[in-house]
Amino acid sequence: MAWPGSFTPRPTPRPRHTRRGFSQLETVLAAALGVVVVFGATAIIGVMGRTDRSLEVRTVSMMQMASLRLALQRAFSGLVTTTVEDAPGIAGTSIEVTDEEGATTRRSLSYAELVAIRSEVEAIPEVWQRDLPVEDLPRLILRQDRTPSYLGGPVSPTGTQYIQSFEVVVEEPPAGMGWPVDLDPFEAAELEESVAGYRGIFELREDDEDLGGWAMWWRPLRPDGTPYTLDTDRRHGINAIRLASGIESLTWNVFYRNERLNAYQASAADDLPAYVEIEVRALSGLYASWIFEVQWATGPEVDMPDLGGAAAPPTGQGGQGGDAGGEAG
Repeated sequence: MAWPGSFTPRPTPRPRHTRRGFSQLETVLAAALGVVVVFGATAIIGVMGRTDRSLEVRTVSMMQMASLRLALQRAFSGLVTTTVEDAPGIAGTSIEVTDEEGATTRRSLSYAELVAIRSEVEAIPEVWQRDLPVEDLPRLILRQDRTPSYLGGPVSPTGTQYIQSFEVVVEEPPAGMGWPVDLDPFEAAELEESVAGYRGIFELREDDEDLGGWAMWWRPLRPDGTPYTLDTDRRHGINAIRLASGIESLTWNVFYRNERLNAYQASAADDLPAYVEIEVRALSGLYASWIFEVQWATGPEVDMPDLGGAAAPPTGQGGQGGDAGGEAG
């Protein structure tokens, strides 16, 4: 009970605590930071993806380079040559000469004579259009491939010279089995046991993959230089084997005595180069330069599918490899 005129204090109201909201500036900064984080994460994921794809392309390119090197090593370590007596007149780089006493020997061609032979090499028509006799085809032909309709351009990717092709006669196919699809397995086994030469060609063609560039193919040929398929698009022939793709540039050279040549032909062992050099640059950035020592054996050249029911080809005499053609320059 309060006395009259007395003062009764009122209770003090409790303060109300309210949560403070984000300002407009803070909201904008938070949104910008979120965008930066999202774009940063996306960029990192993209870089990782591109790195993975680049590593994948480089890994595939390294594997193809290794396969190409193995195929080339197999080819040049098992060339099959003719004897000096059987060598065609235009096939070699040495000729027979008779001295005053009537003795017959062989001498190396002069530089002018070699240039003339190299001109004959470049003048040889395309392999599937040849009309030359079989005995006139050299066992080894390095030449400039002047077929722009099949290459998509007249010059090499480096623009320095024409695309080159290398045609050889080997003891066994350097890539895969390489036998024609209609060849009986027993005939293939018989061929593997004999010493005989089978013609084929290393050639560059436009790559039909997304990487672009060029592809190196190995194509078996008949002794007359024609392919085992009538398909004019040689990239899709039944017997053609693609060894490597994504090639930016590729050049061949052979070392004969003290000369380094980019066009050459030979049939006899005395005319073979000592070494074969190849330089390859891939679109992936890989670069390789290999030198192969030439090894050989003497034997006949045969047509694989025509051996069915026929006698086995005669066995040739083996030869020493690497010394033919003299020392490399």
